[in-house]
Parts: sequence; C-alpha cells; structure tokens
Amino acid sequence: MAPPAGRVEFAFGDDTLEPTPTWHTMDDEFPGLISSYSIDRGRSFELDRVDTGRATITLNDTEGVFDPSNPFNPINVYGDIQPLKQARLALWNPVLEDWYTRFRGFVESYEYDYHPSQRVNQVRIQLVDLFEIVSTIEMFPGYFGHTCPPEHAGNVFFEDTTDGDVHGMQIRVESILAPAGFGTPPTLGGCGIPSVMYDVFSGNVSLHESVYSPGESAMAAIQEAVDAEFPGVGNIYCDRLGIFSVHGRYARFDPVGTSTATGWDFHDWKAGDGAAVAASSTDTAHIRGFSTSRDLAKVINQATASPVTTESGAAYDTHILAQTVEDTLSKGLYGIRPWSTQNLITKEGVTDGLLGAGADWDETKLFGQYYIDNYGEPRERVTSISFRSSDLGMTGTAANWDFLCRCDLNDRVAITIGSPGGGGKTGELYFIEGIHQEVTHMNDTMDEVTLTLDLSPADYFSDSPFAT
Repeated sequence: MAPPAGRVEFAFGDDTLEPTPTWHTMDDEFPGLISSYSIDRGRSFELDRVDTGRATITLNDTEGVFDPSNPFNPINVYGDIQPLKQARLALWNPVLEDWYTRFRGFVESYEYDYHPSQRVNQVRIQLVDLFEIVSTIEMFPGYFGHTCPPEHAGNVFFEDTTDGDVHGMQIRVESILAPAGFGTPPTLGGCGIPSVMYDVFSGNVSLHESVYSPGESAMAAIQEAVDAEFPGVGNIYCDRLGIFSVHGRYARFDPVGTSTATGWDFHDWKAGDGAAVAASSTDTAHIRGFSTSRDLAKVINQATASPVTTESGAAYDTHILAQTVEDTLSKGLYGIRPWSTQNLITKEGVTDGLLGAGADWDETKLFGQYYIDNYGEPRERVTSISFRSSDLGMTGTAANWDFLCRCDLNDRVAITIGSPGGGGKTGELYFIEGIHQEVTHMNDTMDEVTLTLDLSPADYFSDSPFAT
C-alpha cells in the first residue's frame, strides 16, 4: 500500500473497493483548500462493541473545487464527486519529515454551506471506514454461506468448523467477507471484500453450524463468530490504514507474542507528565490532560455464559445453573452486579484442550470466570487523557510526534504521572480503545494537533483462565 503524499487524498477515478487506487492529493493540487479534519474511531468502554469509524474534513472552497454544479470543476469532469469514493487522511511528522496515515475510508456525504458573500463555500466531507460497508450488507440464501440442507431451506447456512480446528473463527469470518468460492466446502458468496483489505486472526475455538434468516446483517454473523471466540475480548475494528481487523483473545492476553506471530503492527508506547518526559525524553509522549474515576459502573460479580446447544445430553436448565459463577465477597460488598451472554456458537476450545462432548459448556464457563476474576472490585479508570502537538526543539518532541502520528486502536500505553501527596501512576499499562483526533491550522511545516484517547486497564488481561 503506497504511503500518503499529503494530509487529504481522494481516489476519485476508482471503484469503491479498489485496494490500490490512484490517489489525488488535495494539498498539492489545491493549496489552502483544506481547513481541518477530525477523526473518531473505536469505543469508550472495552465491553462495548466498536462501531463505524468516522472522520470529517472541512474545506473553505473559494474556487468551486467540490461544487458538482460548477461546469469548470477540475475534479468533477466525469461526475466523480460521489459518495463511497475512497479518502485517506494523514499527519505530517515534522521531526521525521514524513506522512503517516491516520484514517482510510469512504465518502459518506458532501455538505455545503453557502456564505452570504458568495465568495466561499464551507464544505464538510463526512467519511466512514470499511466497517460501515460491511454493516450494511444483508445476507440471502444462494448469495452467502454454504449449500443449505433441506431442513434449513430458505435460510443462509454455514457449516460447522472441524473439531479441534484452531482456525474456526477465521474460517467463518473470512467466508462471510470473501467473494464466492472461499474455503472447503466453498461458499456460495460473501461480501466481496478484497483479501488485502481485511486481516482476520485464527481465533481459538471451533464453531457450531449457524443458520440465519434472509436479510440478516453480515456484520451480525461476523460478530457472532467473534463472540464465540471470547465475548467482550475478541474485537472487530478498522485500523488506521483502513484494514478491517478481527482479533481473538490473545491480542489482549499476549499482544507482543501475537503481533510477532501474525505481523500485526502492535506498539507499546510510553506517556507521562513533564517529569516523566524529562526522565525519558526519547520515548515518552507528553500528557497534557488527565482525569480518572472510580465507580460501580464496571463492577461484575456474577457471570453466566452458555452455548447454543446441549451436546453433552444434560438438561439445558441444569447446565445454565452450573454455568453461573460468582464472586461472593464482591456480592456482599456491592450487591449483585451481573453479566451474561447466551446462545454462543462456541463448539470447542482448541488452544486450552477443552475438546470433545460438552466442551462448549466448559469453554464458555471460563468466559464468565474471567469476568468475575477481573471485574469483581472497582478500579480507578482513566476517563480522559489528551496530547497536543509540540514545537521542534522542545524536550521529548520526537517521541510526542511519533505517538501522535502512529498510535492506533489496541496498542498499549504505559502511563507515568504524579499526583499531590505522592500518588499517581508509574508505568501502568492501558489499552487504547478509542481515538479522537483534531488537526487544524495547517501549514507547510507543522499542524496543530489534539489527540484524546479512551483507555482500558491492561491489568484486566493479566488474570485470566486463558492467559499465557
């Protein structure tokens, strides 16, 4: 994938899903046109599901560059000002003198505000990432899944994955994303996403067969496969390069080992206050805003997780009762704080030896055990952390700009910050759950950047039945 050549690029002449389009760089072709851009990706809480990533580009258009009614429009010769054209946003690192992609997606809409002077139009271009495209696709028999057996006629059917197959989640998700003919047996069809535009990890479970009604969302089927791997820990998101990424549990339990094995571009970052930057200026981004909270909202002391079938032959209600796990000490302190999930299509755990009859119950019970082990007590959570661009020559500016340009969802950041009276944090690890970035006051040498993150404590993933 070619690196960006400017802050804002469009692929006007290519199809929506062209993996290697021809990019038109607005900075070069129309200097001064771009006023600002903002990016919002990810989620605020680690148990939420990630939704579509979004970005907004603001233009001050004095020449009708993005006006489709302008007969002299230089970029609309062939009617190219259309939704679903690819777009890419980048940030200039003034230390390394290079561009780094911060968002790749597709035009959702063009919005025009006509100024009373009629000398300028303010244009807002709304972007979405590949998550939106997959989410809108509906599944129908004959177009998705495998050949449907007679008992499920008229529905979309996916075969179960082979017993003990470590790639169970990956096979199911890729069979939904890929064009027709994927896998063994071959699928009838899928979303038609080019393989270079998604990255699906193997997962650690095999899956039961699944049946979907006509018109159900492709994203719903993908989410069901990821939930079967580990609900709330398996993750679906688009990275900063626009790749539709599907991660299993070990991306959280062992991100360093997982990145080494898969080629995932994972990073461990460091961030701190002024004292921390002065103490380790070559690798510590400067925190400019920080707040925390401790509350009951994230406490779980009773958890139930159960699969979709009863292959062991025991009564379903008996199994459900046996699946419920509790932290009695936490319940006594805070009352019942429940979490539950049912009808998981988990068939077997293939990396922990939970194979054979009834393995779906054994595997899913460990999901609930994980939550009461880690969420039984209130923890101090980071509710806001922010960073800003820094002038060249300032202490730690190289590390600060590197973080602003390359940090991504599911990276990890170690925080060091002091507090009056001797408290604070010293190298506490957090996963990046959400990214909110504003880029304004653009010029040839440096932009004004504000970055705000949503974080979750990495310590949640150090105490688990599945941790390596």
